[in-house]
Amino acid sequence: DDTYFKNANFQGIPQNGYLELFKNMLDHSKIKIELESNFSIYKDKKFDYIIYTGPIDEYFDNIFGKLEYRTLNFKNEIHDGDFQGNAVMNYCDLDFPWTRITEHKYFTPEKQFEQTFISKEFSVEDDGKAPYYPIRDKKNLEMLSKYQKLMENEKKTIFVGRLAMYQYYDMDQVVAATMKKFNEFIKGI
Repeated sequence: DDTYFKNANFQGIPQNGYLELFKNMLDHSKIKIELESNFSIYKDKKFDYIIYTGPIDEYFDNIFGKLEYRTLNFKNEIHDGDFQGNAVMNYCDLDFPWTRITEHKYFTPEKQFEQTFISKEFSVEDDGKAPYYPIRDKKNLEMLSKYQKLMENEKKTIFVGRLAMYQYYDMDQVVAATMKKFNEFIKGI
């Protein structure tokens, strides 16, 4: 079984990729998207609702401290032929400096190429640029609990996604959690 998630009944990547999927979802005259912006300049503006996907601690100006994450460094390589025979191989042994190798051609139906492109993932401390995995230890969970209490008072903001929920999610999980959260939000207005 060379699939990404061995135990998942359904797996897939959007036909035109995630970028096109999100472009289509957000293509509405009442939705305004601003990237590469500091959210703090918008907090005091009058919006009907805000969907916040950034770090929960940053939303509240880190008043209880900064939540900790691990992140990943990637080393990309091109090899002749096939490299590992499947999409993803996890390396849980301390003998390997990387935690996972992804062979990207296995995510598409066209698997027969003369060369293959792989990415090796190295787990490292977060440098603040790309938080991947929340460190859900006692200290961080206590801090998160304080932020969650503040979230309850934010009646016009929907907090969704890995960073806003301080939770690791795979793509299907984040979509399901977001849909659930949004449906709860809609019932409340």
